[in-house]
Amino acid sequence: MRIFQIILGIVILLWAIVLPSCDPCRQYENEIYTKDDSEKKISLEFFNKEMKSYEEPELSNLNCEAFRFTYTVLIRNYTSGIIRIEKKKNVVLIIVKKLVSKGDYQKEVAETIEKRISVQNWNDLLNSIYRTRYWTLHKKLESDEGYLDGTWWTIEGRRPQAEVCGKRSYHIIARLGHEDGDVADLLEKIVQIAEVNNIDLFDNEPRQQKHSAF
Repeated sequence: MRIFQIILGIVILLWAIVLPSCDPCRQYENEIYTKDDSEKKISLEFFNKEMKSYEEPELSNLNCEAFRFTYTVLIRNYTSGIIRIEKKKNVVLIIVKKLVSKGDYQKEVAETIEKRISVQNWNDLLNSIYRTRYWTLHKKLESDEGYLDGTWWTIEGRRPQAEVCGKRSYHIIARLGHEDGDVADLLEKIVQIAEVNNIDLFDNEPRQQKHSAF
């Protein structure tokens, strides 16, 4: 009887240790969302329409985990581009589209680069995402009046697996890169990932072609 009680105690202890680690919602339990009091909201309808013109998917509809960064460098003739990183099973892709102006504030894709990158790159990005508390940040879009330098970034995230936990499965924020230290660290990480994969994000003379690692 004594041995049975000891075994039962060990089984209960193991369940107490293993079960929490198997809970898919545990990683989101500390996410607390506050009311977004941003004065200037991001127009998703306009933004999605613009992304569609560059043949980009609507991120909120993807069935895989993905992040998309769009940028405009103010002091480099408004050099701009799109970086999308997505993970499907064990395959991680980075897709970079460099944009050029065609007048009247319109842009077009001048160069597309698509590469398979390492799972370690993906994990590094996720670490930065959660360290920054990205999913709880306000969408706030500050006015660009008075700024002569810096880079405007829009950061989108999609994680369909969070839906069953009642947590955000899509999020979008916009920032002037140097304003927010945490976001600046995240932006530095995405630039680093591009660089280690031999992608120059800020080359303002992109070539009219498409590159693929496949």
